[in-house]
Amino acid sequence: MAQLGIGEFCMSLMRQHPNMSNEQILSQCRARFPHAKTKMSSIYWYRNEIRKEGGSRRGDPAGPAEVIWTTNPLDDQPDAWPDWPAPSAGDVLQLARTTAPYVRFLHPDIVRLLVQDNERRRTSWAERLQDVGIDPGFYLWPCGSCAFPGVRRYAGSTEIAAYRKRIDSASQPEHALRLDDNDFPKHLWSFTFRGRPFQKQGPSGYSLAHLADHKIYKNRGRDEFDGAEGEAGAIAERANFGLYTSASNTVFIPTGLIRPTDFAFPLRNLIQRRAADLYGAFCNLLPPPLAIRPAETDDWALHRFDWSEPVGTSEHMAGFLDYRRRQVDLMFATYRTVVA
Repeated sequence: MAQLGIGEFCMSLMRQHPNMSNEQILSQCRARFPHAKTKMSSIYWYRNEIRKEGGSRRGDPAGPAEVIWTTNPLDDQPDAWPDWPAPSAGDVLQLARTTAPYVRFLHPDIVRLLVQDNERRRTSWAERLQDVGIDPGFYLWPCGSCAFPGVRRYAGSTEIAAYRKRIDSASQPEHALRLDDNDFPKHLWSFTFRGRPFQKQGPSGYSLAHLADHKIYKNRGRDEFDGAEGEAGAIAERANFGLYTSASNTVFIPTGLIRPTDFAFPLRNLIQRRAADLYGAFCNLLPPPLAIRPAETDDWALHRFDWSEPVGTSEHMAGFLDYRRRQVDLMFATYRTVVA
């Protein structure tokens, strides 16, 4: 009778189910050992050990006849990290004043043209998505600015491995025509300034940032937006994948300021409200009935911050709209070929 701990349990799952993601392994581990403090970093370490084995099982390939899973005493040790103070509300406000002038938004004329084209194509694209078993509500809502319906960011170790062709995957991605590695949200920006698709090189010192979550994992929609009560809460909590390539949901921010906007809600809400101020007259930034929350105090009112003028012109929008139509058609054609 083997007495095996958390590590052996996790690695056993990895051997028996090689396509399970790290998130699924961690979930199974926590269900088996509810009092353990196992973290994702441990799962990565176990996965690396499996790779070192070359996929083979240690010892008897058949495994023990009976296994009793036990916790490792080390997993119950208290965390040893110090309790450092967090920035005060005043510190975050000052950081927001520093950040705001450097946030780059697309000119409203650009987003308006995309929304208008979406309204022309929404019914047709929604029907095509339904035909292949994808809920169009994930991507297409009235007056939305999703640039590439059907495209979402990969999520989890299995999808990442499949996208990078480290493992074979004959199945189509769930809820999507194709997965992406953060290229498709940048095509509109690249057309705006360069007249051609994005080619792995963006503006120096700046990185693309999403204003609202577009993935399932750690989605903060219910906590961050108004209108998420009752049944509408399901809309807030699900992954609204259309936000991934939504023109009104992306900005460029100096790379050194990306992390604060990710984790400081007042700062992120400030930028969301600035986007609503620019585009809200003709665009639903979020799927209805969700709405961006107003400022909690007058200190966070938009007029109290310095903002740069929106960037870009609509000169290359005709070329972009033709490019994205061809890309969407190609994705549907390829999807049908694979499914067939």
